[in-house]
Amino acid sequence: MIQWIRWVSFVLAVQMVVGVVATAMESNLWEEGSALLEIPWMVATLQDFYTNVAFIGAWIFWRERHWPARLVWLIALVGLGSIATALYVFWQSFNLDTQCPVRHLLLGRHLDASGEVQ
Repeated sequence: MIQWIRWVSFVLAVQMVVGVVATAMESNLWEEGSALLEIPWMVATLQDFYTNVAFIGAWIFWRERHWPARLVWLIALVGLGSIATALYVFWQSFNLDTQCPVRHLLLGRHLDASGEVQ
């Protein structure tokens, strides 16, 4: 399962990067940003995005031991959105053996040597 999560997160990150780059080449966010904020669905999407950042950021803060790593990932989440989420899962999957249960990816450092939650 870890191997599957590893590659799905990588493919999703690449797909999102391609989508963002293609959009950036076609449209300038800095020029069109104010017009986007006049679209109710765009405002709802931004609210949804930042709510997601809060939850995923809380999970990353819980998993990471050190403040610098926590802050770097929080900045990445705000700046890159789902790209950063996919890259975080991809990165963390390499800290695990492919035979580990998914709970090791989700709970990280909060597991004892037997794999139980501390």
